[in-house]
Amino acid sequence: MKHFYKTLSAVILLPLFSLAQSNYKPGYIVTLKGYTVRGFVNYKEWNANPNSIDFKTTIADKEKRFTPAEIRFFSINGQESYRQYAGPISIDYTDVGHISNSRDTSFRTETVFLKVLQKGNKLALYSFADDIKLRFFIAESPGYTPIELGYRLYYNYEAAAANGQKDATVNENTYMRQLFAMANKYQVLDDDFQRQIEHSGYNKDDLLQIVSKINHISKSDYDKSNTVKGPKFNFFIGAAVNIDNISAPASSIYVQDGGTSNTSYLPAVSFGVNFFANPSTKQLQFRLELSAAQSQFKSLYPLTVSPYIPFKASGDKRTVSFAPQIIYNF
Repeated sequence: MKHFYKTLSAVILLPLFSLAQSNYKPGYIVTLKGYTVRGFVNYKEWNANPNSIDFKTTIADKEKRFTPAEIRFFSINGQESYRQYAGPISIDYTDVGHISNSRDTSFRTETVFLKVLQKGNKLALYSFADDIKLRFFIAESPGYTPIELGYRLYYNYEAAAANGQKDATVNENTYMRQLFAMANKYQVLDDDFQRQIEHSGYNKDDLLQIVSKINHISKSDYDKSNTVKGPKFNFFIGAAVNIDNISAPASSIYVQDGGTSNTSYLPAVSFGVNFFANPSTKQLQFRLELSAAQSQFKSLYPLTVSPYIPFKASGDKRTVSFAPQIIYNF
């Protein structure tokens, strides 16, 4: 029986080791000298911009690790692209849980990977996320030098009243002025577009729509380029053997009368659906699973008490379960 449980544990854990394998996808890197090297990038579900990437020229090769200081650019074909950026990055918090009591203009100078959200014939839009906050950068052709789109959130505590904002939470929407300037420069600013910028939030969807309009990218092209790659969910079905050992305590009348334990081997089935947070990596999954199993108890034994005759005990058990799950593949 001990050997059986070891085997069962190995079967259960095997998928975990399989899912922990690397996720190499076709892509390429651009070296500091401007050379393009094609190969495979280990595509992970990055909650923040990666500090480094693993790259292979062929699947059989040993991976090499590259930091933002070592390459200009990398891309996973049809998925994501990142470019090198060396410059100032704001480090003030912009969530209500860490709001400061005054205007914070602190920054750090660092070399990082910026995620390419869009690169058009006039403007490019990038993003950078770390454990502090999410930031957006804009760049103009032809050099496409990134400049951070400014946004600050702070509590104007005991400061001189300015525009009625003393002792109030201040949303400093510098990014709106930056976008107004770009729209005016490229002669696309009208009343409707002005209202769109004024009501925009500091988020990917709103900023992408504004930059797309300045780049003259149509709605159909915008929708196509921002469609999630890969299926958002899949269905699964599985079959197994339900091994159920049925026994009774030694003090029970059943055991004292000569009854013995019984092991049942009957089929079990499960089916359901997996929803993926990122269809390309499938690292974080939300699963809805319905399973059904059956077991059967049969025991024929001679009674050890009067009337000392053969005795048969039997029973059936059916189990149906519904299990919502959150799965994260490390």
